[in-house]
Amino acid sequence: QTRTEFTQPGVYTLIAPPGEEDAKPRIYIGEADVLRPRLDQHVKTKEFWTRLVAFMGKDLNFNKAHYKFLESRLVALARKAKTWKIENSNVPAEPNLSEPDVADAEWFLDEMLTIYPVLGVTAFDIPKTVEPGRLTLRLEGEATRAKGADEPEGFLVFEGSLGRVSETESFRETMSALRTELLADGVLAIEGQSYRLTQD
Repeated sequence: QTRTEFTQPGVYTLIAPPGEEDAKPRIYIGEADVLRPRLDQHVKTKEFWTRLVAFMGKDLNFNKAHYKFLESRLVALARKAKTWKIENSNVPAEPNLSEPDVADAEWFLDEMLTIYPVLGVTAFDIPKTVEPGRLTLRLEGEATRAKGADEPEGFLVFEGSLGRVSETESFRETMSALRTELLADGVLAIEGQSYRLTQD
């Protein structure tokens, strides 16, 4: 915490891996005029996180509006991806920025989104549909009809796939917790005796 970067403004994420109560990793996204006091506050009030990733503009004329813009975009991307549990209670509004400022902020965001996965943060990655010709796998059974493909990030199950509502004895507790979270996020919807994936 003695790093001089913490005396600067920036945008940050607080991160926790999946735990006993949560099947998904957890993330909080914020911005601050000065990072250190805000992080000190989070140490006292937000107990869930174990890692911090912060970005500050070096040699950029970024102000609070730029960081608010980045915060808003990151929260919106994480909510769209629906792969991590987001600790933010609302989506911050994007501030009004000039067209050149938006271009600078979007360029900075692209750089952040390149770095986040290298650090193991995939909260902003929207699952991609597999390109034509790629090997797809199928699963069919009782109230189940699903397709998917093996991807470098994990196994991708396609939108529209169906899985049965009833659980077998071999269904792990962590998978049951994940199913509950996917239902709450609207990624799974009940369709007769099946759950249907509403997105890849």
